[in-house]
Amino acid sequence: MEAYLKLKRSGRQLIGEAGWGTDGYAYTLKPYSVIKAHYRNKQHTFANEWLAYRKLRNDGVTGIRGVEVPQLLNVDADRLPLEISYVQPPCLLDFSKARIDQPDFPPEVDQWQEDQIREEFGDVAEEAILINAILIHRHGIHHNDLRPWNLIFKA
Repeated sequence: MEAYLKLKRSGRQLIGEAGWGTDGYAYTLKPYSVIKAHYRNKQHTFANEWLAYRKLRNDGVTGIRGVEVPQLLNVDADRLPLEISYVQPPCLLDFSKARIDQPDFPPEVDQWQEDQIREEFGDVAEEAILINAILIHRHGIHHNDLRPWNLIFKA
């Protein structure tokens, strides 16, 4: 309730639910941005996402190979929401399962992940694999949930 009153006092308008998942809800605000509210029992996913967006911001990443990445705007570590910029396809979303600077996985894990991406992404699988490789090798971010609803190529 307190967060809602703070939002109302700011003059910003909640326009609707942008989506939900196993880690929380996302709401669209006007002027356009998105609030990602993590469930209280998902503090680790909040931390994962916050660290990933901070790393991307520090690395100056706004997009990868023409795919837009939301920008971190605000954080409330006590209540677990993140405010990120509103993006449209093509875009890369949801870093709640991401890990930063993990040690390299054995080759069989990398191969399994590539096979999963090929299976799920079909004709755009090679592009998804390239984006995943850039996240890992240039930015040290292992997304760990690269699915067609998180890496969206078409509206």
